Amino acid sequence: MLSDHFKALYNGLDIRQHFFSYDSKKLTDLDKFVQLDRLQVVIMNIQQFNSSKTKIKKDDHESGKVYWDMLSNIKPIVIIDEPQRLEGNGKKKSKALQSIEELKPLFTLRYSATHKNLYNLVYKLDSFDAYEQDLVKKIEVSTVYSDIDPNYPYVRFARFNSDYSATLEILKSSEKGTRLDYVKVNKNANLHELSDGLPQYKDMFITKDPHKIEGIDISNLGTIKLGEDNYNINQKELARIQIRITIRKHLDKQLELIDRNIKVLSLFFIDEVKKFRDYSKEDTRGIYAMIFDEEYSKIIKQSKYKPLLERIPELNNITSVREGYFAVDKNKKAIEIDNWDYNDDTASVRKTPEEVERGIELILDKKDELISFKEPLSFIFAHSALREGWDNPNIFQLCMLRNTNSEISKKQEIGRGLRLAVNTNGERETDKDVNILTVIANEHYDKFAESLQREYNEDSGYNREIFNIQDAVQIQSKIEKLIKEKLSDDFADKLINEMVKGKFLNKKDNKLTENIKDMNLYEFKDKELNKYQNLIQETFKKYMEGKESKKIRIINGDMKKENEFSSYIKEPEFNKLLTSLIENISQRAMYEVNINKDDFITECINRLNLTIHKKSKQLIEASAKLDINKQKGAKMKNETKYTHEVAQELSVSKSYFEIVDYLMKYTLLPRMVIFKILNNVNEINLLQDQSYLDEALDIMLEVLKAHKVSKINYVPIDNHIYEMGDILQRDTVDMSKIDDPNKKIYEAIEKNKRSVYKYIVTDSKGEYEFAKHLDQDEDVLLFTKLKKGKFTIDTPFGNYTPDWGIVYRLDEDEAGIYFIVETKWDKEWVDLTDIEKGKIHCAERYFETINENVESEVAFSWVNSWNKFTQEIKKKKDSVSLA
Repeated sequence: MLSDHFKALYNGLDIRQHFFSYDSKKLTDLDKFVQLDRLQVVIMNIQQFNSSKTKIKKDDHESGKVYWDMLSNIKPIVIIDEPQRLEGNGKKKSKALQSIEELKPLFTLRYSATHKNLYNLVYKLDSFDAYEQDLVKKIEVSTVYSDIDPNYPYVRFARFNSDYSATLEILKSSEKGTRLDYVKVNKNANLHELSDGLPQYKDMFITKDPHKIEGIDISNLGTIKLGEDNYNINQKELARIQIRITIRKHLDKQLELIDRNIKVLSLFFIDEVKKFRDYSKEDTRGIYAMIFDEEYSKIIKQSKYKPLLERIPELNNITSVREGYFAVDKNKKAIEIDNWDYNDDTASVRKTPEEVERGIELILDKKDELISFKEPLSFIFAHSALREGWDNPNIFQLCMLRNTNSEISKKQEIGRGLRLAVNTNGERETDKDVNILTVIANEHYDKFAESLQREYNEDSGYNREIFNIQDAVQIQSKIEKLIKEKLSDDFADKLINEMVKGKFLNKKDNKLTENIKDMNLYEFKDKELNKYQNLIQETFKKYMEGKESKKIRIINGDMKKENEFSSYIKEPEFNKLLTSLIENISQRAMYEVNINKDDFITECINRLNLTIHKKSKQLIEASAKLDINKQKGAKMKNETKYTHEVAQELSVSKSYFEIVDYLMKYTLLPRMVIFKILNNVNEINLLQDQSYLDEALDIMLEVLKAHKVSKINYVPIDNHIYEMGDILQRDTVDMSKIDDPNKKIYEAIEKNKRSVYKYIVTDSKGEYEFAKHLDQDEDVLLFTKLKKGKFTIDTPFGNYTPDWGIVYRLDEDEAGIYFIVETKWDKEWVDLTDIEKGKIHCAERYFETINENVESEVAFSWVNSWNKFTQEIKKKKDSVSLA
């Protein structure tokens, strides 16, 4: 599957010619691995390392060789997938790890998302980064408590607040039915009123002040402790509710995604194999299988799923849509399988051994078939055998039927479903609204979310109260980027030492003290630190705010709801403004460029000749004395350094035409243009080396993009427009996050009648502040977020979506100014990247073109503050007045 990827990266290298999987029956295959002087990769499972009795470690009687010794002699590079499974217990290394060390590898690469120990970390993309960069699905948690009987007087003591009030979770009446909601209560609070009149809460009052330890007293209900509820339910019913929720959410998701050609899968984690496949039963169905069949047969008949059955008739066949993947099946325990007594009476729920094996093969080896609508299997039940090594991009529901005290971490289980979805053609789906993994848990949302967050923090080594040398190095790196020069090698050490002296940092445990809030008033004693004092304090503050915000946003599925249109959207005046905004920006356009060929070629030649020249490597010879102090430990002193310039060796491997073909492939430039450029490069011979060639490619692409942007024009596409749903950002809102101190969800003020939606989900505090200003400005007639990934401007840097659509009052006689705004909060133009600047320039040209064909002009601008926006408004007003 990766062969094309490697070809693109490594100059046409066909990796299939360089690797093989080890087979103990074909030991001689290892001869070419040992003898050939070119890239060779052998793939082995860990069992070959565990024992001294494996064939690879014995004398081969036919050849007289010990292949293990031969492998050791060539010092191979070892790559270990999921190394945490080999770490062993305590101080003793596992046999596998000991065997790997016997190979005396040149070096070992350990590749995992969940390391137990880090050795010489060379690359890290942690859970937070992956989550923030939308490289994985977002996580939503639904619980059994989302399916509570609407007539039940459900109460949970969710939080004890700093103002000595309590936050309760209760059922609440709404236009769309009875839902869970949070309410804040003190003594004498009336639950009947707070639930909007639900009869089951009649005569229920808070009889005493809430207490963190003693709990909360409710008339006609009794005392409920912090974190507990009054919802009594047995384990079997708990599982039934979870399975029911999973089936419903699965079918709803499939209904939503079928037109995108995305097949939905659901994964159940169970605590005992017997609960799904029970060989003591005639039909082999365990309790979970029976519950699934009962619930599925009822739910699939609902009229809303009729369109699904028309498209995928096999969904009617219960035994085709579910399968279990367990160790007993994978290991082929023949007695249990062979002794099945198949008969026609149980044909609807029984499976033959061949059917079971086919299901396992689909799950393990044929993922491409599993994500096809031709294959009905959609619900997978798994036990502890399903750990690392199996996942599927189209897992959208994860049902935790196992005991919540399981040793397997939540993060590890959830990892099985976090990959971004693919459609039936194998193409990756990047829409954030699609990529949501729903976890159906048997515990409360906040408990589950807190536990999962703790696991993410532990795996990433994240603790917002800790500030250590790694953090200080990060501060140093950020300052160096700002000042564009190198700081001293011991800058980070000096910063740590001075923070300890200033009593901002506890030396023993690297914990920040309460004094840290006054660090901005502290004057550094060290000369270098003092020189950059303000910059250090400002950078430290931003860095710690970033560390503070490193939190996985987990959506509360029990309280999730579609962001509703504001009630006034249908009022004639508001609707007229909204319709007009949509019409004025709905025209689609594509870009064209008219690059001056000679100018482009000349600039490429000049840039290449300035940059592509033979480089020398700097070798640093250092000497120092080791000083050992019982209190302070060991430290190198009296260090001296000598720098030697050494000519860099070239890896010459390409012909002139291979160089041209490589540049053509990635720039898409005509062959003659590349010939003209290369014929004028002074040291063209250096391009035979891949590192120099890649450097040349980067330069040419950079020049090409710059010329495209400077000469870009947009051309309207006839009969192609954006619909309202493509333009307006309709976010799903996690209602439990409305009061989040990180200010990610702004709740529009209804009486102001300005926001298209009731809630605005923002990407930063800056966007939040901008939304707040828009909502409070009397001259803003309408504002909305634009839908990323749908309303897009095509640019040489990829698709681009601005942030806001705004209608602003011009004067009493004019309806308004139509504004499209990009917010880059607290950034100056010089701080923007070339890509950000390029996209902004393209957007300006785009709207200039669009304005030629609309009744009212649309102004585009980027702003970094509310003040900048008001200045842009003034400019626009002045230009209209002059006109």
